[in-house]
Amino acid sequence: MTSRTNTELDTAGWKGRFLAQHEVLEAAAFIEDPGSKAKQLEFEGKAFSIDHEGRKWYPAFQLRDGRPRPVIQALIACFKGHLGERFQGWDLALFLFQPSGHLQGAVPTDILDSRESDKLILMAANAYLGIETDV
Repeated sequence: MTSRTNTELDTAGWKGRFLAQHEVLEAAAFIEDPGSKAKQLEFEGKAFSIDHEGRKWYPAFQLRDGRPRPVIQALIACFKGHLGERFQGWDLALFLFQPSGHLQGAVPTDILDSRESDKLILMAANAYLGIETDV
């Protein structure tokens, strides 16, 4: 029997709660357009997935009217640019679903459809990652 650290248990617990509380879809159900496949969107950096217990899930909020949200592509590029090969979808999910002081305590996914949200969310992501910007 292997021993798991408290951090591993906390992480596993958070991931389980995330999946229970948010709409996530398997690749086949993620995108309705048969010409676009979830893996292709992920490869192009337009969507991200989260792995849990050997399965790949796509948070549904990434789409609006059946199309990938441009801010998600910008966030993926930001996180990959900062984290490089260490980037995992869970990194972005954690940022997107917790209150941000840079958004006056709002949760990024709660403001996705508000005016100028893309710019605000990207600024909050840069601050979250410790990236200094001139904006």
